Amino acid sequence: MPFCPNCGSYVSPGDNTCMCGTYVGGDEEGPDLENMTMEIFSKYDTLKSRYYNLNNQDLDGYSELLDDFKDLRDEIEPNKFPYDFEYPFSTLLMDLNHYISNLEHDINKMNDEY
Repeated sequence: MPFCPNCGSYVSPGDNTCMCGTYVGGDEEGPDLENMTMEIFSKYDTLKSRYYNLNNQDLDGYSELLDDFKDLRDEIEPNKFPYDFEYPFSTLLMDLNHYISNLEHDINKMNDEY
């Protein structure tokens, strides 16, 4: 199902433009949202596992994991998904920001100790 990259509205197959006027490329299929969602939550589960298995003294590990959490957060920006699909991304974004905040705090604490 194709969706408008500008406003997220459904665009009927065969249409070249959305109601908002954005060119959408005709019959081209839109992103496979179900697979994208599953992939994002799989990445999130992997990152959480890494978070809980971190060595408390591994500053490089903390920094790398922080970057990975930020990359995942950037990957799920709201404008990349159609507005008329309801996914639990708002909760996921809150969780990601929580882990990012914790990692930043821990990294600052480790830097102060060195």
